[in-house]
Amino acid sequence: MVNPCANGWPVGSSPVFVPRFNFVPLIQRMKKTMKTHDFCWVELTTDNAKDATGFYRALFGWEFAEPTDTPVGPYYMSERGDQAGIGMMNKPMEGMPSAWLPYVLVESVEGTVAKAKELGSEIVVPPTPVEGHGIFSVIKDPQGAHLGIWETQEM
Repeated sequence: MVNPCANGWPVGSSPVFVPRFNFVPLIQRMKKTMKTHDFCWVELTTDNAKDATGFYRALFGWEFAEPTDTPVGPYYMSERGDQAGIGMMNKPMEGMPSAWLPYVLVESVEGTVAKAKELGSEIVVPPTPVEGHGIFSVIKDPQGAHLGIWETQEM
């Protein structure tokens, strides 16, 4: 079954994500301006991320950096000052609906995943390192809502 908000990873899989862009300024901003359990990132998976950036630029004035290559194709990012950052990418799997996925900043992805599991959550994407930057996971809460969790790596 394809999970609509798992960023395209089959349920239970754990890819190794090696970014080709520099997350360091974003991580430094998170550490300065965000508290644990703040929303720190939102990500859109859609049929055409390039067109989506144009739509949101026209609608809200969001500016996006040049896309970077990732294991699932071009990734568009928008910095939002001390607000949650924005990422957009094409849907990595057929059959996925377009969807937004928010991420929450946590002290420990492993600890949060364990607690979420105890509380009845399904782990959609297990803790996955983003080389040199942090760890993320995606959970599905007992009511069926998906949520990303992010732990920054010490710099």
